Amino acid sequence: MTSKPIKILLIESDLEHAKQLKEVLNKMGNKPEVEVLGNLWISISRLTKGAVDLIILDLSLSDSQGYETYTRIRLRAPNTPIMLIADLRDESVSERAVKDGANCYLIKGLFDESKFINAVLAIIENPEAKPHQAPSETVMPESADFAKIISFIGARGGVGTTTVAINCALALAQQKRNVIAVELMSSYGTFSQQLNQAPNETLSNLLLLNPNEITTRDVNMRLFNSSLGMRVLFSPQKINEFKIISHEHAVAIIKSLGSLANYLVVDLPSYPTIASQSIIKYCSFVGLVVEREPGSIISAKITKDLLKSWGISGSLVGVIVVNRAAVSNPMKLSDIKDKLGCEIIGVVPPAPDTCLMALQLGAPIIVSQSETLIAATFTEIANRIAQDKVVAMRI
Repeated sequence: MTSKPIKILLIESDLEHAKQLKEVLNKMGNKPEVEVLGNLWISISRLTKGAVDLIILDLSLSDSQGYETYTRIRLRAPNTPIMLIADLRDESVSERAVKDGANCYLIKGLFDESKFINAVLAIIENPEAKPHQAPSETVMPESADFAKIISFIGARGGVGTTTVAINCALALAQQKRNVIAVELMSSYGTFSQQLNQAPNETLSNLLLLNPNEITTRDVNMRLFNSSLGMRVLFSPQKINEFKIISHEHAVAIIKSLGSLANYLVVDLPSYPTIASQSIIKYCSFVGLVVEREPGSIISAKITKDLLKSWGISGSLVGVIVVNRAAVSNPMKLSDIKDKLGCEIIGVVPPAPDTCLMALQLGAPIIVSQSETLIAATFTEIANRIAQDKVVAMRI
């Protein structure tokens, strides 16, 4: 006689992620009945019918986010075990929900199949148990000493993202903050040009190591200690060093870097990469760098949608507007804000001669030409981003 199948209600707006989880659940010995629903209100209606052994709930749904998502489901299913799925940045919310009755939580993207299944079986066998968090392999440390991660990504190549990233990093460093600037790129980036360096140790040296064995010491050895007050991890500098950065390498490197600084400023490529997707969920803020013209804004909208699919949206994304040269009819800032649905954090004024001089000097603008308007703007942007809650411009 076969045992009665487990009935699981999977509440997840991301249909691709729901499909992946359902496929994993279907590998269980006693194949469960998995019902997938995409938003809070349909799920609440479904729960009035009862007959559910376990609820797997993503805290970030299309129509509800955070702790309120849990409480609304709990009110409709007071006696049903609930496993939470959350982004790393929502871990404190998950902790609170566990204290208030959830069985456990899993960090999205940071658990393997066997551990996920074992967590499900543990809850079914003992629904009163609260293991706090199902085991995961690469959870970032919970510590006040772990860095705030700020990333910059261009709407497209050549908009000046690296210039924004390096100058904002230096602005923070000048305030005696412990800063590491990182080029998370598989190929050549221009940090070396902007700092007039020819580094011997780069990201490529770390990519030769087993990601499971990368230590803080390994990462620290590859950092360049700039006389300007910050440390730098350069991207590969030679063609024979170019290598795709795996998810495992990206997480291991960022995890180690995070324990060495108060701020990580990450320069991301404008095109999608595995590494960018792997670390984006750990960012406190992502600056989307755009120009004041329609083509750039169209590209920025696509990039913003990509970031959302990777799990970061809302106030965690803001716009940095650059003016690489004076434009006869630049887009209005209010139009850019409306089209992208993002707050504008800063507007970098046109200063082509200043930027060229900085490259020739091998010293970023904020150091070599600190009295200029553009240098002051970079400092202002860095200060806004460094706040616990990023401060938008008034436009």
